[in-house]
Amino acid sequence: MDAMLKDLANGEFFLLTESSLVGRKPYCQIFVRDPKVSSEHAMIRRRSDGSFWLTDLRSLNGTWVNRKRVTNAVRVRAGDQIQFGNARFDLHTDVSTTETGTYGGHSRTEEEYASGETIFLVSDVFEFSQKCEALPSVVLAEIMGAWYCEARKTIEKCGGLVDKFLGDAFLAFWPDATSESRSLALRAAMEVANLGLKISSDFSEILDSHGLRFDNGVALHRGEFAHGPVGSRDFTLLGLGVTVAFRMEALTRVFGCRVIVSGQFLKDHSAETFKTAPLGPQKLKGIEQMVELFGLDIEGC
Repeated sequence: MDAMLKDLANGEFFLLTESSLVGRKPYCQIFVRDPKVSSEHAMIRRRSDGSFWLTDLRSLNGTWVNRKRVTNAVRVRAGDQIQFGNARFDLHTDVSTTETGTYGGHSRTEEEYASGETIFLVSDVFEFSQKCEALPSVVLAEIMGAWYCEARKTIEKCGGLVDKFLGDAFLAFWPDATSESRSLALRAAMEVANLGLKISSDFSEILDSHGLRFDNGVALHRGEFAHGPVGSRDFTLLGLGVTVAFRMEALTRVFGCRVIVSGQFLKDHSAETFKTAPLGPQKLKGIEQMVELFGLDIEGC
């Protein structure tokens, strides 16, 4: 089921993706120019059952659904009126994505692709299914919203961009693969790996009551990419490098290492300020060639 938010002031509409960030930053999927809207104001996530859940990201002026302020994650449905600052939207479902029109100020009928070499960063929450079973949906949405917000801030502070949030994971990248960008990506990886400590502290009461911890793994890889529209819905990174990065991150659990870096990432890069331990060549699922991996020491970060 496709859905969109329609701006009641100008008729502009925004297709909702798996995770749609609302705010004044140009990278937000729902870009709102209202000065009373925070840089990263709210998040709308599509769950596996097709429902949409709205979380306020601790915005200054709040988020409202049908004139009620949002304090916890809430489910939003067709016909709901949603307000961010002074900007008001209606939620519509069963939207055709094949029709031409203006989506968030950008034409979606002209396909544009970019390609080159980039740095991929993937992070995934450990034991997410267990958390889904143990925690109420509204609580889980609030925790994940906080993680998304902190992760995005960390990535952008280090010069990267978040390409997509995928339920319990996200994919980020750096526009180039220079030595400077790789140093920044290494710093971002260490900080993202330690975000679990902050989230566990911020939500300690509810997590402790269920015997849960919030931990996440991180993978860094360098490779070729293409960036463009998929299914006329959203722009995303494509290519073998994306698959390698996700397969690498899955091994953080196997090796008990919270950050794994590929040999390709480290090649021709002076990383003397970062300590790594060789994990050896590894066979990744669906990847023909062996991939040399290293564990990153994040102690003291």
